[in-house]
Amino acid sequence: MRNLVVFALILLLAGLVGGGFTFAGSDLSFGLKEVDIRKEIPAVGIARLKVESGSMDVALVKGKADVIEAAATGKANGKALKKIRVELVKEGDTAILKSDADTGFTMGLNIVNVNLEISLPERQYDSIIVDSGSGDISFEGLKASVLELDNGSGNVEISEVEADGAKIKTSSGNLSIEESRMNELETTVGSGNIRLTDVEGAIRAKTSSGNIRVELDALMHPLEARSGSGNVTIQTKKAPESAAVSYSTGSGTFRIDWGGGEKKGDADTDTIVFGNGEIPVRLSAGSGNISLKQR
Repeated sequence: MRNLVVFALILLLAGLVGGGFTFAGSDLSFGLKEVDIRKEIPAVGIARLKVESGSMDVALVKGKADVIEAAATGKANGKALKKIRVELVKEGDTAILKSDADTGFTMGLNIVNVNLEISLPERQYDSIIVDSGSGDISFEGLKASVLELDNGSGNVEISEVEADGAKIKTSSGNLSIEESRMNELETTVGSGNIRLTDVEGAIRAKTSSGNIRVELDALMHPLEARSGSGNVTIQTKKAPESAAVSYSTGSGTFRIDWGGGEKKGDADTDTIVFGNGEIPVRLSAGSGNISLKQR
């Protein structure tokens, strides 16, 4: 019996190797075909945008002045071609976009590589709300009173965005925001790193597992950065003028490059006060190091 099993395994391995050589010499296109689905609606009267994306990369960018456009482009094969959908409609003052490229469970080899680009006229919107199941998300050059993103899995990149209030969440993936102005910014990451560069406004950044890095000219607004497992690094070009920096490390070290602060503390949290301590800065790392240093 044992010899029979060994012989069967040898035959199986030989079949796989042979199949591999045969496959390598065959057509590797997998029947892929171009995908180019485009929708547009007039932008007149639109003050809000709501996006629901199932499974594809999504980019929101500045576009033409008179229309809102959605373009799903890429390649797909098999049954996946018939399951890619893009819907763009207007309801009152809201543009609603729904898209998906999830094939679910189907027999055979189904390949989908489709990206969605949404072009918006450059203006101030009342709200831009994006709910994505899976995929990388990017925002560039947008202005909104309310900006919200809830992403299940994927990286998030935001640049040159202005918002009164912004809430950015991704369960699994890295988050990067740069050169943006937000009166209040709240970022939440389940597993991934957060990097904020030249972001103006009050900041609350939290990741359960990952590093947080904030790079600013100076500490001019309230800042809270918490990592369950990872390092927290705050870099500024100037020393704090009037800030109260509270920090707590479960297992890690605290480093500060700036002098001139007065150290205070209690059993749980240490605080370094610069000037009048007007700006609250709260830093926490459950397992990791905390650094406040020169940029």
